[in-house]
This record gives sequence, structure tokens and C-alpha cells, in this order.
Amino acid sequence: MSSTTIHPSHSLEDRDPHLTAETPTATPSIIRASALQLDGNRGRIYGPLDLDIAPGTLTLITGRAGSGKTSLLLTLVGRMRANRGCALTVLGRALPARARGVQRRSAAVGIHGLDDLDEVVTVAAAVREREAWLAPW
Repeated sequence: MSSTTIHPSHSLEDRDPHLTAETPTATPSIIRASALQLDGNRGRIYGPLDLDIAPGTLTLITGRAGSGKTSLLLTLVGRMRANRGCALTVLGRALPARARGVQRRSAAVGIHGLDDLDEVVTVAAAVREREAWLAPW
């Protein structure tokens, strides 16, 4: 198994990402991005990044707190929108237009404050909420 490490920019002033992705050209990408970036009210959150991640690879997103790791992960699983003009394809689906298909086949878990359940929430309530999110609107 090959691996890829992505280092989002460490601060708003350091906008040059350290990307070390080497992907064989014969293998189709499960994630492909060009000029992927996200800006917020206070400036750049991550990027710009170019990604080409092949199936079967282990990809690590590393960086200091506040460097954009969680935002990048949420973008890659279709739960956060990158800036307009960015090209992002995940699992063969162009995002954000086809985010629902990516959301059904991916997850962002183990992120403190994002997927924590309140102590009073029952398993049944958590399952009902998940079913409601997956229902067609």
C-alpha cells in the first residue's frame, strides 16, 4: 500500500501547501482536485491543493491545530463546499453538484466536537436522526 501525506497550510500567512502525492497515471483516482481551496471571513482556511489519490492508498492529512485539516476532510467527504472555481471529483462524482452520492459512501468520524453525541442522546434517537438525513428531501 502506498501512502500520501497532505499538509494544509499551517497559518494564514503560510499559503504554500506541502503536498507529496505521487499517483500512478494508469490507476483511476478516487479523489482528484485542482486548485482546491477554502476561504473564510478571516482569510484562507486551506489550499490551494492539487490532489490525485489512487484507490488502495493510505492518505494522511497532517498539520497543527487550526491549519484546515478538518475543513479539508469535510470538503473531501462532501460535507463542506470549497471555493467556487475549484475542481473536485470524489468517487467519480463532481462536487459539490453530486455531493449526496459521496455523502452516502463516505464518512468523517473521530473528530472531537463534530461527531460527539450528547450524553442524553439514545441510540434510537441517533439512528432516527441518521435516517432523516439520508431520506430524500
